[in-house]
Amino acid sequence: MKKHVFFQIILFGLIVLILVSAAAAFAAGLFIEPSNVDLKSIPVNAEDLKPSACSALTLTNIIRGSGTFTGTASSDLILGSSGNDTIDGGGGDDCILGDGGDDNITGGDGNDVCIGGPGADTFATCETQTE
Repeated sequence: MKKHVFFQIILFGLIVLILVSAAAAFAAGLFIEPSNVDLKSIPVNAEDLKPSACSALTLTNIIRGSGTFTGTASSDLILGSSGNDTIDGGGGDDCILGDGGDDNITGGDGNDVCIGGPGADTFATCETQTE
């Protein structure tokens, strides 16, 4: 009787081993197309980021900075920092966002839209300004 139970256990183990091996062989033969989800990138430019107050401007560059900095001769979207900034738009039709802090914003040449933010902001040579 004991030999019969031992034989059944061995037989059951072999059947399980055969089924697991067959399932592993089947799974190894499957091919899943790569999706490249993690490789997708979407370019974002100044036109995509400009606020509605700057909708009349055609912007070509994004300039980001803190402290004292200046835009280019082109039409820029200029983004200040949360601290106190001194921003000069330079040439071109610029959209300048001061963000937080007490900012000194100078539009410079061109048709400039200057938008302050939290803090006491001062504006010079901005054709349109919003605090």
